Amino acid sequence: MKSDSIEFEDSSAPQLFVKAGVDCPGCKLNEQCAWYDNQLKTSLVGRYIAQKSVFEEQILSACIPLAGLDSGSIEDKMRKYSKGAALRQANKAVRKGYVFKQVNPKCYIEDIVAINISTPQRAGKEMTTPYRRSIEELAQYASNAPEYQPSVCNNHWDRWWGVFQSDSDQMFAYARIRRNGNFVLYAQWLGHFEFLKDGIMNGLHVSILNWLCEHSNPVVCGLEFAVYAAWHSGDGGLQSWKKRCGFEPSWLVMDGGNVG
Repeated sequence: MKSDSIEFEDSSAPQLFVKAGVDCPGCKLNEQCAWYDNQLKTSLVGRYIAQKSVFEEQILSACIPLAGLDSGSIEDKMRKYSKGAALRQANKAVRKGYVFKQVNPKCYIEDIVAINISTPQRAGKEMTTPYRRSIEELAQYASNAPEYQPSVCNNHWDRWWGVFQSDSDQMFAYARIRRNGNFVLYAQWLGHFEFLKDGIMNGLHVSILNWLCEHSNPVVCGLEFAVYAAWHSGDGGLQSWKKRCGFEPSWLVMDGGNVG
């Protein structure tokens, strides 16, 4: 697999500047905000995010700048790669009757487990232990895990989305997106293997992007870009999917070089 560290062809990738949530206007500055801020510093800074400037072993990120995007420009962006293949798949899901909406994940533990175990591998890798939890194990974990709890701060949250048929409450795919300041991270992103052929993940991506671009909505106001992990990560299928869906290689750097 190709290395994620700086290579010649990556040197021209743009830099995007991360503003920590606690530094953004309107942050509630509560214990939950402090937890999100610590997650940013311990999980992302020094790996995906540079403190002051791009460094030798930094991981190049897959990003979508959100400024100026709306539903029309999202579609235009996705048409630029593979003749709009991802957009056609998203439209296919809609034609097949799938709908995309925000959910309370605690109400769909059984469906989440069914999705997680629907295939033993994703992107060429074995599913990790957290994705092999039983219904009872996941329910116990979700009862206290911060990412399963509602947030009162618009700068710090985890929002869960699900994919359904219009006449059914069974969830066929889910996404968890995390806001930390001026960006959102696609933190979890899985579909039931049997239904991936219906274009459900592309439809989910378009629905989430449209929501993120509701710039007057206080929950998403101030967001500047979305991140889907490493640009070079995954097998050929995942890398192609990122390009088709409008992600671009970018270096992430803390705004002002300050991580608190």
